[in-house]
Amino acid sequence: MNDALTAYIRGLANASAKSAAIAQSEEERKHQEEAEQFAQRAVPLPTRLKAIIAAMPETERNKPRPLEFFAERLRGRQRLSPHRGELAAALRSIGWTRRRNWRKSDVGNCSYWHPPVND
Repeated sequence: MNDALTAYIRGLANASAKSAAIAQSEEERKHQEEAEQFAQRAVPLPTRLKAIIAAMPETERNKPRPLEFFAERLRGRQRLSPHRGELAAALRSIGWTRRRNWRKSDVGNCSYWHPPVND
């Protein structure tokens, strides 16, 4: 009986050590993700936009996009997504232009951002 109790206690200790190791690795992973997000937010917005556009397939790069397309893929400095004014200024700085479509009267106007034309 004493050997069974000792084996049970060892099993509990091993299980506790394993769960502590898993919790510690999860916490380390969380800290690493937070550090990566912080580092990403420190990179200027036009540079992050260029990286997102470069990561797209060639056929997708030249399509007009709404501003929300880019806002969903970026993190802001203080919020979940960047301020729309800052995002628009960054798109203009890398050569994108905004065009409005006034024809859809039921929705109001729709603005799309068009990539720069490479001549």
